[in-house]
Amino acid sequence: MSDPYLPLTAHTFADPYPGYQRLLAYDPHRSDVFGTRILSRYADVIAGLKDNRLTTRNLMAARLAHLPPDHDLLVKAVLEQAAMVMASHEPPDHTKKRAFLSPRFMRAAVEKLEPWIQSLADHLIDQVVSSGEIDVIRDFAGPLPLLVISGVVGVPKEDSPLMKHLADESIELSGRPRADIASLEAQFHSAHGFYEYAQGLLEHHRADRRDDLISDLLALQDRGTGFGDREIIANAWMIVGAGHETTTKLIGNGLLALIRHPDQMRRLLDSPDLIESAVEELLRYDAVVQTTVRLARKDVEIADRQIRAGEMVHFILGAPNRDPAQFPDPDRLDIARSPNRHLGFGIGTHFCLGAHLARLETRIAIGTLVRRLSDLRASGGELAWNGNLTFRGLNSLHVEFRPGAPVGH
Repeated sequence: MSDPYLPLTAHTFADPYPGYQRLLAYDPHRSDVFGTRILSRYADVIAGLKDNRLTTRNLMAARLAHLPPDHDLLVKAVLEQAAMVMASHEPPDHTKKRAFLSPRFMRAAVEKLEPWIQSLADHLIDQVVSSGEIDVIRDFAGPLPLLVISGVVGVPKEDSPLMKHLADESIELSGRPRADIASLEAQFHSAHGFYEYAQGLLEHHRADRRDDLISDLLALQDRGTGFGDREIIANAWMIVGAGHETTTKLIGNGLLALIRHPDQMRRLLDSPDLIESAVEELLRYDAVVQTTVRLARKDVEIADRQIRAGEMVHFILGAPNRDPAQFPDPDRLDIARSPNRHLGFGIGTHFCLGAHLARLETRIAIGTLVRRLSDLRASGGELAWNGNLTFRGLNSLHVEFRPGAPVGH
């Protein structure tokens, strides 16, 4: 059964969840939109993401195989870029490469950043708190994660505008149901632009080691382990791009959900200690990462359905987070929901490297917004969603408010 009830329209991007409920009810295993196998039910997605026969290795080549041969040089260049990124590998290579990157993103390391991230959040709010109306994405949810992930990686804050431009380009390919030349060119230009920029960045770090990821990776290189220069740059770019885009969208989606559910907004204001469970529920309720893809390297059977070697599988991650078989009353926002085993950061080998950092940033961001901007309400008419099938988020979120408590309250 195919999925004619999931057309790619502005309405779909504004609210994909009715379509997901139909997916869950009818469980089609092939998609007209994606042209691949799809999995949407919670139990099936868990089984698939944990199955090492469904892999990211050679996935990019499979996604680009249908493109015409007159673009072979561009395809080759993008494949070379992708091959250097940790996410394109499987154990044992993936395990080794992830170990080079993970120390900066472990819980203990991330928790040390809390005062710094809070100071950044307060500074951003200070710039707009007297205005009575802001675009949350432009003025807060965009700048905060970009400043944080740039600082963690080792990119100077004055280069943030360039990082934003390149990051916006980088998600074009992942956000299309099928690769096309325009999205491929955007992907190449983004990665190549960061490579040209980062060659000088590496030289500065070699001369002046700092407390950041690039310095860590250069120290490993000095000891004869770790990445070469091109791999350092490729993985640094993966982290900057993903760390900025996903957390920006998580803050925007999360705040909108609270505005649309004033009872839950009031509940959070009355019980600030609920912020951790609130973030988990916001991750479930309107997930940023809506799809992910794997390639079958061997025949696989999931839910009595056969997936043949060489077939691609799209996991519709927004659907299992609303699966009534896993979450009672799944369309209800409940900031104290427990248990809450959502798939907002994936599961298995490729579980999000930056999950601890994204959680901390979102706790600080949402907590700061609702505490310092009272009576938050959306303004500006119809919302503009980004139209990206992988990364769901708002292009803008205009809100009106009364100034709330100042810093320190």
